[in-house]
Amino acid sequence: MASVSGSVENMFKAPDKVRAIAYKMNGQNWEKYSEVKSDSSSYNLKLNEGKYYLAIAGSGMLGAKTQPFNVLGESDISLKTSLFNTWYVYLITLGLIISITLVVIKYTHKKS
Repeated sequence: MASVSGSVENMFKAPDKVRAIAYKMNGQNWEKYSEVKSDSSSYNLKLNEGKYYLAIAGSGMLGAKTQPFNVLGESDISLKTSLFNTWYVYLITLGLIISITLVVIKYTHKKS
């Protein structure tokens, strides 16, 4: 059995709550294997041998998924994940919309 532990951070502060879900390969499908919720920015999962990936989410932040990895025997896996605050995504999207609107107005406006 492997111990998978990790911490979640972002540019300014760590999230207040973290949820980590382990998905295990079962034949040709991924199935939810284990879930842990934490009131801090860290988590710890115990995984048996097999192929897994983790889905990690922090309060007020966009979630992330790891690449699939194999657990073989006893091992300790330590992960450090950086998540983006959802407000960054909203601000970037708003900036793109304003920029595109200004470009469209500039190039479609009739010159007199």
